[in-house]
Amino acid sequence: MSAIGFTWHPNQNDVYDGNIYGITTLNGAPSAFNKNQPYGFTMKGSAKDSLTLQATAAGEDSDTYWGYPASSTAIKFDIEGGTFAYKSPDGTLFLGDDASEIVPNVIFTVAGTCTLQTLGVSGPTQDSTENPCTRIDIKENGVFSVNAAEFNRTFTVDIAGTGAMEVKANYISLFSGSYRAYGTAPAGGYSLDLAISPSQPWKTGSITLSKVPITCQLFSKARLQSNSITFTDGTTLRAEDSAAIEIRCNAITVAGSSFNVAGSSFPMSHELATFTFINVNGDQLQFKISQSSEGMFNFITTKGKNTGLFRFRSVSARAATLEYLSMLASRFFAIDGTICARGEVINGYKLADEAYDGTYLIVSLMKA
Repeated sequence: MSAIGFTWHPNQNDVYDGNIYGITTLNGAPSAFNKNQPYGFTMKGSAKDSLTLQATAAGEDSDTYWGYPASSTAIKFDIEGGTFAYKSPDGTLFLGDDASEIVPNVIFTVAGTCTLQTLGVSGPTQDSTENPCTRIDIKENGVFSVNAAEFNRTFTVDIAGTGAMEVKANYISLFSGSYRAYGTAPAGGYSLDLAISPSQPWKTGSITLSKVPITCQLFSKARLQSNSITFTDGTTLRAEDSAAIEIRCNAITVAGSSFNVAGSSFPMSHELATFTFINVNGDQLQFKISQSSEGMFNFITTKGKNTGLFRFRSVSARAATLEYLSMLASRFFAIDGTICARGEVINGYKLADEAYDGTYLIVSLMKA
């Protein structure tokens, strides 16, 4: 599809220079905005420059494919500046080809803004493997934004600088892949934000993570927000350095029998790393004993002194104490992967007495 001066080619490399084209919207059927391997797209310009691909379904033509068909060269989307947007009220945007012999076969490098707004955004895995077909590298103050009814499948995501990945969807269902933030969270926001914020408000969604590692380092922040969140098959959330991870929901399911046998865990490394758990409809714990894993709150001391915190929203000091005792009885806490009881010393550390700051039950370590 084309506008004055610029044409989108499915089978050709395209460069959009905002200094030349300014603000452009292209209208067409979803297939008109395919981008096939090995061809790529580069976006240049200032913050005020933009290219919007506005897709409208025409009969059975409802989906857009980036990275098909398979070839020996990956497709690259380089968003160097300005805003690149794909919008469609219908269909799914597929990122990557599961039949390709190379992975990843779609690579985003985002220093500007990349916005995907459609019913579905899906990143397949390579056939017969768990290898993600799509890689997303966000750098400087780049923003990769998704607004969809469903965001699913598998992605490898690296977030550096003050970059951010924002996902708002009815359903977020992720399998394998990885998410790593290792910079500084943008002012007033998050490096990684996965939130159920329905594009279809009449539907109630959830977040499900299976075999997904999420790591926050340095001064990065992550938020997961939903009515319910399920962590399965060894999903691991890890906060290091002075990073923070916030879990906002009413109910959390952590599937697995223990920390050591594929039970999901929330490990916390050294320095001032913080996990915060907030029940959005009250102050009671979000965890059910029958739907949680032993040792899932794990302090890591092998990288240095651990002064990190687990914080749980609680209504009063008495409630906080009862909740802490309940978690201890359920064997929820571990040090370096070993389940620990109150007063038990592991690798020179033990659990500190519970604290309450007027809002949160705080669990931390102390030197034995």
